[in-house]
Amino acid sequence: MLVVALVAVLLVGAWATVALGRAAAARHTASAAADLAALAAAAAAWGGAGPGPCSGEVLAVATRTATANGGHLAGCVVLAGDEVRVDVVVPVRITGAGAGAGDVGREASASARAGPGG
Repeated sequence: MLVVALVAVLLVGAWATVALGRAAAARHTASAAADLAALAAAAAAWGGAGPGPCSGEVLAVATRTATANGGHLAGCVVLAGDEVRVDVVVPVRITGAGAGAGDVGREASASARAGPGG
C-alpha cells in the first residue's frame, strides 16, 4: 500500500513538473511572438499609419508574424510617433492529450511595444 501511495505521489509530481514546463515554454513563445510582431508592425507603420487600431498592412504584418512564431494576435494598436503595441496569446496544453478530454484550456499572453523611439 505504501508503494502505491509513493508511486502516486511521484506521478503527480512528474505531471506538475511537465505542466509548469509547458506553461513556461508557452509564455516564452508568446513573448517572442509579441516582440517580433511589434517590430514588424512598427516597420510597416513607420511614416504612414496614424494613431488608432492597426489596420491594413500593419495589421496583416502583425498577424502573419505572430502566427509564424506560434502565437495568435489578440490586439494591435498604433500609438503616437509610429510606435506599435501588440498583444499575443499562445494556447497551453496541460495534459498533452491534444484537444481531447482532460485538457485544460489556458493561454499564455504577452505584450510588446516597438517603434522608432525618439
